[in-house]
Amino acid sequence: MDILQEKERLRKEMRTLKQSLNETERSFRSEKILEKIFSHEAYRKAQTVLLYASLPDEPDTFPLLKECTLKKILLPVVEGDILTLKVFTGIHSLQKGYLKVEEPQGDPFKDYEAIELALVPGVAFSPEGRRLGRGKGYYDKLLPLLKNAVKIGVCFDFQLVSDIPSDPWDYRLDGIISG
Repeated sequence: MDILQEKERLRKEMRTLKQSLNETERSFRSEKILEKIFSHEAYRKAQTVLLYASLPDEPDTFPLLKECTLKKILLPVVEGDILTLKVFTGIHSLQKGYLKVEEPQGDPFKDYEAIELALVPGVAFSPEGRRLGRGKGYYDKLLPLLKNAVKIGVCFDFQLVSDIPSDPWDYRLDGIISG
């Protein structure tokens, strides 16, 4: 099986596992993940954080968005084949965008060197920081630009797998938070 086929097999396996989570279990696991994020040294120190507005099959990040009043929070917006970052100004400013992801409005944020922490979604992760995304390469293009940021994947425990098939352009993260 080649790398592309293996990635698709793993995406399908993770999709099945995510669909098996009921809302109570998703909420419980999300709370555990949020506790780990709030207590993580990189989060406590960071003033500018790249986050993401979670999809229904991902750990719920909306409580984190509501709690981040003392930090500058950035959210990604899909524009063509890249992610543009915009400042999050509140839940009221979000509108559904690509894949029905909640996206902020406003001007793009371009000071990538100011970002101290990037919390990154994914389909699956390895303990070594390998990440399998949804297949469009958005984060693989963005993450190398964040030179000063600690880059951490966020996932449910079952999304941690022993190995992620990877191509040379697949970006490796600094750590994983799961629950």
